[in-house]
Amino acid sequence: MTDLRAAAREVADSSRIANEDRPPTPRTRRWRMVLAAALLAALAAIAGEHTWRGTDSPAAPLPAPPQVTVSAPMRETVASTTGFLGQFSAVDAVELRAQVGGTLTVIAFQDGQIVRRGDPLFVIDPRPFQIKRDQAVAQLQSAEARQALTDVELWRAQQLRRSEYGTAENVDQRTADQRSARAAIDVAKAAIRDAQLDLEFSQIKAPFTGRIGAHLVSLGSLVSGSRGGTSATTLLATIVSLDPIHLDFDMSEADYLAYQQAHHGAGPNADVVISLGGNGHFDRHGTLDFIDNAVDRSSGQSLYRRFFAVRRSFTESEIDFFLNVDFVNHVALAAIVEEGGRPVIAGSGRYVLVQPGKAEVAFAVVDQYQAQGIGAALMHHLAAIALSAGLGELIAEVLPDNSPMLKVFEKSGFSLTIRREPQVLHVALQLC
Repeated sequence: MTDLRAAAREVADSSRIANEDRPPTPRTRRWRMVLAAALLAALAAIAGEHTWRGTDSPAAPLPAPPQVTVSAPMRETVASTTGFLGQFSAVDAVELRAQVGGTLTVIAFQDGQIVRRGDPLFVIDPRPFQIKRDQAVAQLQSAEARQALTDVELWRAQQLRRSEYGTAENVDQRTADQRSARAAIDVAKAAIRDAQLDLEFSQIKAPFTGRIGAHLVSLGSLVSGSRGGTSATTLLATIVSLDPIHLDFDMSEADYLAYQQAHHGAGPNADVVISLGGNGHFDRHGTLDFIDNAVDRSSGQSLYRRFFAVRRSFTESEIDFFLNVDFVNHVALAAIVEEGGRPVIAGSGRYVLVQPGKAEVAFAVVDQYQAQGIGAALMHHLAAIALSAGLGELIAEVLPDNSPMLKVFEKSGFSLTIRREPQVLHVALQLC
């Protein structure tokens, strides 16, 4: 291969030297092209032969084609799903209250313990009720003795009447005494049952199997009780059942109508999948077994965004707070709309003074009236009231996914700053 290259180079050099002194003609150029082509062809042939002879082993085999998993396409009807925020609740939940008054002498459980139906939980000093029962027993014995006497007196009056030594009036009197004695016996027996019932109620037992909460009174406490609940009673503890358990959630009117349409008006029997703690793993199942007879005007999602928790009720102190509006330190407004010819509250907003010149603001709008500008209107009026009261800043805590409330603040026209945390956004509006 090297010798061939050298020969080609010598031929090219000699040709160049021979033709340097005369100009190239067309014939010369044609010969040059033929010579060059012949040389290139010879070089390619010899190089190929050299390569074939220099390789003793065959070329490496091509790699095997990659393995590909093939799945046949599936065709199924996929049911639509809707997500809600829910809250677990016990099927049975009972407040254990005293039905008789007295001194608490026994607490027979540990806080948080699983108790069985009929297990004793509390004991109120039973001695006063035992005395009352003994008195009722004595009254019964007295009534029975009185009846025995009236029986004898009636027999004597009847004998005298037959011998014409007695009067009919005397017989009638003894007959009435006998009936009165029998009635007294019935009263005494009822008093015994009543005293026995109070004695039984001095021991509070578990009404069903479940988990009991913390005891709310201590040993030696004087508790109040009433069998009919006609007077104040002392709450001793609470007990809830564990299995099965309810998961309660609210849906808006639009969601309810969509559910009815999807199930053609059938009763509740849909399968429900549950994710605990918002971890995204829907690995628990339940059955929808009940739909209430009224649509909740505020869904669980709206309540969660407003109160950072699904609230189904409020304590008396919380209700007191919401109602105690003085329009100085606590200002509240309600948005009223006409619905079916009557006024209906569609939303509310309020601010509470937290320090001089600064107040915390919050809104809540009923689901069906959201995205209609009610929140913006409430914000406008609250800001005007705050400015007239000399406030310079309104603050709020907003969940990161509560975009409607964030838009209300962004479109308020005031300078807005947001400090972000993983679970909450701290919003501040500079009014002036």
